[in-house]
Amino acid sequence: MNKIFFSAVLAVMFLVIGCTNKTEVFEMTGNHNIDFLDGAKELTYTAEVDGGIKEMSYLLLVPDGYENMEPLPVVLFLHGTTETWVNGTSETAILQRLIDTNKFPCVILVPKCIPGGNWCDWQMATLALGIADEVKNVYNCDSDKFYIIGFEMGAYAVYDFIGHEADNNGIAAAVSVGGAYMYELIDNIKNVPLWIFYGDGDHSSEDSMRMADELKKAGGNKFKATDYSGADNVIEFICGETDLFDWLFAQRKGL
Repeated sequence: MNKIFFSAVLAVMFLVIGCTNKTEVFEMTGNHNIDFLDGAKELTYTAEVDGGIKEMSYLLLVPDGYENMEPLPVVLFLHGTTETWVNGTSETAILQRLIDTNKFPCVILVPKCIPGGNWCDWQMATLALGIADEVKNVYNCDSDKFYIIGFEMGAYAVYDFIGHEADNNGIAAAVSVGGAYMYELIDNIKNVPLWIFYGDGDHSSEDSMRMADELKKAGGNKFKATDYSGADNVIEFICGETDLFDWLFAQRKGL
């Protein structure tokens, strides 16, 4: 994997609430909390980064019987700076919805940003992408169907991940919820199918709207933008996007 230098970004905080009835929550040291996903394993990835040994924990969910399946897509989920729960639910509700559809067998990765870190820090990004590379090498994965979903801090990082490197780090499509920047990399970003979600309850909505505008100006024709202004529950609306996963899994690198 090429070493990637990522720009720093100011973390933008906003509340996200979910649409399932899950109540079990994994509490990390620091300010990051991630829901357990049904059937997921918690693992640790270790790598040398910038002359030192770093560890990053992550959740891994692989379908039963994957050995006998066609090569599987990989979904990398980047969580936000903090999460807020309503009735025990969180932003990972979108992943539980994907699992519950039982329609798109795939490998799901949820790395947990080191407390105090930021996905837009190149060390954190290097670890997250290293996890994806390792998993793709171990399991029966389709390297042309590598997808990324980011919320808040993770949404900003989506543009880092797809904007740097000529091959967009091998990412075939992306979903961004509540954050956007790296407009100067628009010529790379516009090459990746992208679905942007935002709403007026999202403090970064202006950034997301600007990204959609910049993509239009650059002649981008592979993106969609959905405005949930007035919605009380953004996650609930995203989970209700019946064609989201059909759209995502139809994308393939090089199409």
